[in-house]
Amino acid sequence: MHAQAEPDKFTSIQRILTEWLQKSLEVEASNLVQPAITIPLNRVKSGTQVKYVSAVALKQASCGDNPLSLAQQMTQNLHQTIQSEQSQPFVDYICRNSEISTAAPGWIYLELTPVALAIWLQHGIISVLILNQKPGFNNTLYEHKIDSRSSEIFMITYSHARCCSLLRAADGFSGNWRLALVQPDQLGSIWQPAVWQPTEWQLISQCIDAADAIDRLASSSVKPPNFEVLSKLASELSQGFQAFYAACPISSLINSSMGKTLGKTLGRDSGLLHRRLGLVLLTQKLLHGLLEMLNLPAPEQL
Repeated sequence: MHAQAEPDKFTSIQRILTEWLQKSLEVEASNLVQPAITIPLNRVKSGTQVKYVSAVALKQASCGDNPLSLAQQMTQNLHQTIQSEQSQPFVDYICRNSEISTAAPGWIYLELTPVALAIWLQHGIISVLILNQKPGFNNTLYEHKIDSRSSEIFMITYSHARCCSLLRAADGFSGNWRLALVQPDQLGSIWQPAVWQPTEWQLISQCIDAADAIDRLASSSVKPPNFEVLSKLASELSQGFQAFYAACPISSLINSSMGKTLGKTLGRDSGLLHRRLGLVLLTQKLLHGLLEMLNLPAPEQL
């Protein structure tokens, strides 16, 4: 009897691309300056693109070097590192399905294709989000700030509870929808950017931002997370979910799949229902993580 594989640890897009850039510096470290540096990487928001830009070549270029030439050399190294074995298969798939470009004076752009984004969404849904409690956590300070922003905190916890309620309703029908989300052959039918509603994309974009921030803050050992940063992220994600929930029916799709509405069956709506449930599941995971980092409960019902 085979032991059940341990689930992957949650990894944000920003971390995946940052570590990929770091590997590109290590391919020919003898020709590059300071291979072990902090990689600058920021998201560029434009439409439904998932695109990041790095100034690492500008940062690495020494006096007399051409930053653009260094950026182009790094992009070649990025392609080489794809050929090497990655610690996690999904990371390799994301890198293989990402587009790389450079621009003067030395910018490096990394853009996820729809396939790469679909792979990351799958990973985010099934992976385990691990948070580390930071030393110096000031409960008194947090409690004072929470009291002053109680209505905002309530909406965040309400959104989390609503997510849990929708997931319970779907599980009550069938647990198979969770399996459908992680099947490789379902990537194309479930995660098609061309058919996303605007609020679906907005929620995905906010999930990406929240994931990047959680991963970055949770891995930092310098100081406890900043309350204002965390609460802003959680509030924006909560608002994004509420807009998504209002514009994209989920309960009706679940009822339809159960044959409770006009005798309909799941049929052609299966990809739509699975995608929206997947977004609910990812949002619930991220809201839970943000509430935990805020030292707040994450109730499953209110």
